Amino acid sequence: MKIKDAFTYTRFASFLLICVIIITLSYSFGSTARYTSDVEGDSNTGVAKWNVSVAPVTQTNTFNAIAGNTAPIDYTVRVTSTSEVSSSYSIVVTNIPSGVKVAIDNGTEQTPTNNSITFSNVGTFNIGDVNNYRDHIITFSVPIESNAVNNNNINIQVVFSQKE
Repeated sequence: MKIKDAFTYTRFASFLLICVIIITLSYSFGSTARYTSDVEGDSNTGVAKWNVSVAPVTQTNTFNAIAGNTAPIDYTVRVTSTSEVSSSYSIVVTNIPSGVKVAIDNGTEQTPTNNSITFSNVGTFNIGDVNNYRDHIITFSVPIESNAVNNNNINIQVVFSQKE
C-alpha cells in the first residue's frame, strides 16, 4: 500500500467519524421534553409542573366511634391539582377502628382490611380542566353490634399517578 493511499483512507475514515458525530449531536440537541412550562419569556425545554394536594373540608379529623352509634359520620376532603399533566388518583384511609364500615361519595359501605381501605381510581384531573379540585365525602358507619372505639386520628391519603 502506498503512503498516498493510506492517507486517503485515513482522511475518508476521519470524514465518516466526523459525520457520525455530527448526526449524533443533531439528534441529541433536537430532543426536547414532552411537556414544557413557561412563567415568563421563552422556554425551549423543561418539565411539567406537578402540584397535587389533599386537605380536609370538615374541620375535625378525629373520629370517636362508639358502639351503638348508628348515625353515619361524614368527613369531606378536597383533592386539588394545579399540575400541567393529567392525573388520576385513589384515596387511602388508614387507622380505621375495627368494626367500622367506610363508603365514599354515597357508594356501597365496605369493610376495611387490616384497618385500612383503598378506594381506587376515585377521580381524575385533565389538562385544561376549569375546576382544579374535587370534593369527596367519606362516610364512616358503626354498626350496633360493633364495640369499636378509636381516639386516634384516621389517616386519609391520596395517591396520584400521571395519566398517559
